[in-house]
Amino acid sequence: MYLHVIDRLAHQLLAPARRRELMDAMTLPIPMVLAKTFWASATGAQGVAIADTLLGTINEFQTEFSRYPLTSAEVAGLDGTLFWEFGKRVAADARNATGSVQIALGASVVPMGIRTLDVERVLKKVKSALTVNVERR
Repeated sequence: MYLHVIDRLAHQLLAPARRRELMDAMTLPIPMVLAKTFWASATGAQGVAIADTLLGTINEFQTEFSRYPLTSAEVAGLDGTLFWEFGKRVAADARNATGSVQIALGASVVPMGIRTLDVERVLKKVKSALTVNVERR
């Protein structure tokens, strides 16, 4: 989920080539790290297969989450927004798919993390640094 929100911000703030470079650098190592961490006894070929499966899952989430708006009109409520739909996923994983409190808690985790990490500020700094480097050339 964090990757998806960062990708959306990068889409707004960076040129397409820089966005792809950033997202590849962030996304591609994750499946292999997870494979090595949680399936340490896997052979090299098994680790690659597990990593490929995990990367496919990340791509599926990216596609699914891209359908939802980040926010909705105030009067419309949260249903159908990215964070609400993510919260429903968290609630389902917690075996409480219809519990509105569980959904709201799940939905609030990512925005709080994004604010805490101040991802938008970091990406703006990256964009600024890239612009300065391009202008120097």
